Amino acid sequence: MLDNFEKEMRSLFVTTRASEKAMRIIKEKRCVFLKGNPGDGKTTLAKHILEELMREKKMQPLQLLSLENFYGKVPKCSRIIIFLDNLFGERSVLKDEVHYFIIQKDFIKVILNNDENGDGNMLIATLRNDIYKECESRLSGIDFLRNSIVDISDMEHNINREELECFLSKYELKDTIVSADEIIKTRKFGNMIGIPQCIKILKNITQNKSKKNIGDIFEHPVKHLQEEIKLRINEKEHKTAVLIYILLCGGKGLVMIHW
Repeated sequence: MLDNFEKEMRSLFVTTRASEKAMRIIKEKRCVFLKGNPGDGKTTLAKHILEELMREKKMQPLQLLSLENFYGKVPKCSRIIIFLDNLFGERSVLKDEVHYFIIQKDFIKVILNNDENGDGNMLIATLRNDIYKECESRLSGIDFLRNSIVDISDMEHNINREELECFLSKYELKDTIVSADEIIKTRKFGNMIGIPQCIKILKNITQNKSKKNIGDIFEHPVKHLQEEIKLRINEKEHKTAVLIYILLCGGKGLVMIHW
């Protein structure tokens, strides 16, 4: 499961207020639900937490692709960290997953409880903001879900100037013409692609020595993601192109790609 969490990605990880709160929540409540927009870094943060808990608490990871597989897969008190990416869907609400979560909520809580020796399981899941909003009313009575959500895109946890400076430094972009203050100002108007994804686009553009209006990357990131797809296709990096396309299709409305 962590094979794709490359060493390069580990070295580029930035500790933020959101990541610190997420780690605190999972230790206190034994589960955390990371909510945010595409490109905010939900999956990267989830994998970082997994690695930290594996190292600190000697727990073993288990990725489940569906809540349907939850029952019978995880023994109680087995010191397992369960990981569910895009819990209720990636491009649209998966009604079955919402249904399984509701009917299995008590079983899930039992699975996450400790025994007298302090052994138990943990759960990390990611949620897209727009997907969660669609099914929120059906989940309103599930306290352990609501109390364990960390929205990494809200005003409390959205990347601040200090964290952004750290991103720019780790991606070796400190010496570009990017102004952290201008980026933060631009982002206050909001769009569907998170700052971490914008930073990756900026890094790729810088490496390719392509002259762009850097401020425009943060204001209109979807346009530049489309250009990234064309570049990846030309460089025979089809897998990366497909992943970017999936990200785009998961935004508000279907983005049409032409190459």
